[in-house]
Amino acid sequence: MLKNSDGFVSGEIFCKELNISRQAIWKNINSLKKDGYDIESVKGKGYILRSDEGILGSAGITSLLEGKAIRYRIEYTESIDSTNKALIKKAYTTDAENMVLIADHQTSGLGRRGRSFYSPAKESIYMSILLRPKIDPGSVSCITLVAAMAVCKALKKSLNKSGYKEAAKRIGIKWPNDIWIGEKKLCGILTQMSCESDYITYVVTGIGINVNNKVFSDELKSIATSLFMETNQNFDRQSIIADILEAFAEYYDIFLADKSMKSLMVDYDDNLINKSKEVLVYGGLVEEIEPDSVRRGKARGIDIDGALLVDMYDTKKTERIIAGEVSIRNT
Repeated sequence: MLKNSDGFVSGEIFCKELNISRQAIWKNINSLKKDGYDIESVKGKGYILRSDEGILGSAGITSLLEGKAIRYRIEYTESIDSTNKALIKKAYTTDAENMVLIADHQTSGLGRRGRSFYSPAKESIYMSILLRPKIDPGSVSCITLVAAMAVCKALKKSLNKSGYKEAAKRIGIKWPNDIWIGEKKLCGILTQMSCESDYITYVVTGIGINVNNKVFSDELKSIATSLFMETNQNFDRQSIIADILEAFAEYYDIFLADKSMKSLMVDYDDNLINKSKEVLVYGGLVEEIEPDSVRRGKARGIDIDGALLVDMYDTKKTERIIAGEVSIRNT
């Protein structure tokens, strides 16, 4: 209510709209102030939100959720080893699902293939979603693609809303799940699961986005970028997270209905930066190809199972790439 008001909101209005006491209002206002919200109170006028710039918290994000995204329960922590690790622990100790854990800082962020994910405080988005889908375990990899679509849509929305339409056009998905802007990485996604042969115990999808980073280490600066570096403007992380969850809820329900990427293939391919490009494929291939091989081909898009279809030059066949690394070849 404070965020949506152009001026002061009186205690009387809070009492009437929220059906709570003035003491409850006072307690909640103080709680928000402790979280960093700059709220001013004036006798006879009420309360006004002066600033929430840079704030990250469960209350602010929850207040922005709309539509299907309201099913997500938001938890926030200032610092943690890894949001994925923490939700995996919850998955084993509780029956929770549709839980979203967000941290302002990670001490041991996880990347793909055991790599670390650079996670400085007060700059980026580190979030994980706990799910318990009733699908075949073989279809779980598609959830990573669904998450990539949601992040891509949310970041484009944020850039367009801020007037950076050209930057928004440069955002795309590098198969299967990295978000790039131009030739640098903006976001990484890691999905982990536990399952029996025909039953999924849990799925945890982690999302890390470079938002307001000003600098990167020498090791990362040649391959990573942030929204700030691309625009010289800070972005509201809470709004981006809310937009991601709204898009994810929409795409995820479509995926569950089909139990495949059938109805999402066109949208995914529209954002796929690999599509119609010459690519290098490194190992992890099907059809008895050597795991340390490097091959060339032209990417066509994905199939209903989320595999990348590549017209391979050496075999003159279209092959399904289901694992390994794929990079766009600069020609």
